[in-house]
Amino acid sequence: RIYLEGGVESWRTTLYEDNGTTVDWADGGSCRITVQVQADRREIVLSASAEGYYRPAFDRLDVEIAAGREDRPVVTGPRAVNGGGRVSLRFG
Repeated sequence: RIYLEGGVESWRTTLYEDNGTTVDWADGGSCRITVQVQADRREIVLSASAEGYYRPAFDRLDVEIAAGREDRPVVTGPRAVNGGGRVSLRFG
C-alpha cells in the first residue's frame, strides 16, 4: 500500500529477497527489487526493477494507492490506470 499526500513526491524503497536457507546471498544469490514513485499534481508514476541472480517465486508486486488525489492516473510503464486503486508492477 502506498500512501500519498496529494502533492509532489519522489521516493524509492528496496525489497530484499533470498532463498532463506543457504548462504548463497554472500555470492550474489539474492534479489533486490527497487520500487520508485514519482508523483506530481497530474499523475503518479510507479516503476520496479530487480537486480541479482536469485529470482523469487513472484515476478510482480501488487500495489494499492491508498490515499491522496485519487483522480490522478497511475502510470506503470506503458499503461495508465485512471483513478488510482490497485496496479501490478512487473519486474522479472
